[in-house]
Amino acid sequence: MHHSFNKIWGLSAVCFSKAEVFGINGQIEYEIIEGDWQHQFSVGKKNGSVFTTKPLDRETLPSYDLVVKATDLAEPSSDRKSTTTQVTVIVKDVNDESPKFVSPSLVYVSENLLVGQLAFYIKAEDQDEGDNGVVTYSLAQHSSNSFRVGFINGEVFVNTALDRESVQNYTIEVVATDKGIPPRSAFQTISVQIKDENDNGPIFERSSYDATVPENVTIGVTLVQVKAKDADIGLNGIVRYFIVGGDENFDFSMDQSSGVLRVQKKLDYERKKLYKLQIQAEDGGMIARSSTATVTINILDINDYQPLFIDSPYYAHVLENMASLPVYVTQVSARDDDSDVNSKVILIRRQGR
Repeated sequence: MHHSFNKIWGLSAVCFSKAEVFGINGQIEYEIIEGDWQHQFSVGKKNGSVFTTKPLDRETLPSYDLVVKATDLAEPSSDRKSTTTQVTVIVKDVNDESPKFVSPSLVYVSENLLVGQLAFYIKAEDQDEGDNGVVTYSLAQHSSNSFRVGFINGEVFVNTALDRESVQNYTIEVVATDKGIPPRSAFQTISVQIKDENDNGPIFERSSYDATVPENVTIGVTLVQVKAKDADIGLNGIVRYFIVGGDENFDFSMDQSSGVLRVQKKLDYERKKLYKLQIQAEDGGMIARSSTATVTINILDINDYQPLFIDSPYYAHVLENMASLPVYVTQVSARDDDSDVNSKVILIRRQGR
């Protein structure tokens, strides 16, 4: 025996006919003896009407197999006869469940996704059956138009160009609605965090830097500090600095983290008067981006050389009785390895014994 019940408490669902038998032997009483472990049903003792005594929930238990026993009232009771039948109760669904979101409320989306590309999924489940359990998706009217959602499958697509450096996160509200009559809906607020991609290179604050130092500058002295900024974050935005040209003798060192340029070796104006260093700023992305700047270093001459006589010592011979004076004896010559005014030599005669 098979019967369906709507979710209405107390609804009479089935009746058993009494046999038209005269006398007490033909009178019958009914009882449920199995299948009602939650005590949700009852049967009319005299008329056999099976009815609910508590609310039913199809999502908890969609069907019941009740065993009903019919017993006559013969006397003595030891003479009574009985029989049983199975009553299968199938609970018909009504749209009493709203969709429930099972997808996360926080998602991460790469900023380099193109318009029209799939960004993420949303998903809601409805425990009802049939159309009552079919879920469709939409965006709340006040949500950002940077994304659009698939009506059937909950796929969320990029609707406008993304740029983490301009907008780091979005908040959208999605709606899940079933097809019941009337329909039931659920709402979820989703925080969309834009993941950084290494789409920006370091940019120097200045394209060129200048420094002027004397050639006797102390080793380790700071000459200049270069600075570059990268709009990305994380490793993509960490900048390191390198000397990539103009320092073949490794006279200078660059602090990779701070961009401080220091003297690394003794400088010599007479060896090199001018340096044009090429400095590279490089980020830490998997595929690094970089840019360059120029540091011009002018070396000032210091009077660090003494004049040296050429071909010294000198030996000259003169006659003691020269008639006319002055008499040419010899010519001395000196040089100075400094530059400009520091290299000019003045000869001064000192009286000897």
